[in-house]
Amino acid sequence: MSEPVTVARPYAKAAFEIACEDRAVPHWAEVLSELEALLKKNVVLRAVQDPTCTPQQISQSVIYRLDDLLKEKTKNFIRLLAKKKRLILASYIKTLFEAYRADQEQRVQAEVVSAMALDQNQQDVICRMLENYLSAQVIVHCRIDKALLGGAVIRAGDLTIDGSLKHRLEKLSDALGV
Repeated sequence: MSEPVTVARPYAKAAFEIACEDRAVPHWAEVLSELEALLKKNVVLRAVQDPTCTPQQISQSVIYRLDDLLKEKTKNFIRLLAKKKRLILASYIKTLFEAYRADQEQRVQAEVVSAMALDQNQQDVICRMLENYLSAQVIVHCRIDKALLGGAVIRAGDLTIDGSLKHRLEKLSDALGV
């Protein structure tokens, strides 16, 4: 069976292309976020997964709950997802859509995992360094992992910079054959 992200990719790509054509990327992003949130509710998720519900019933139910937000193309997109039994992939579709959006806007999400909290100055330095290296706007998200002992691990797209003390000790141990 295919990975959910692989199955979701053509839907996310199509949604993004339509959103770009219509100059409605923020609207589509909001719709996909709301669809994802709606499908996290157990009652809706059960209905979507219920084999006795028709795709039309499912799409009508979802559209009814999001009606104030939807335009005709987003309604048709929801109908298509229901018909193809892909509504369950809304979270993956939203994530991929946001990745396409970030790529278009030359925006990169970076995660900085450190042993201790970083102050604003440290975060700004990391952000500027990444922006220079990646030639893109960088949005830094920080979290703490005490298992690192010291230093930090930075992940931005395909780039990983492991400057953690834990990693350095592991490399030293490997070099010494310990």
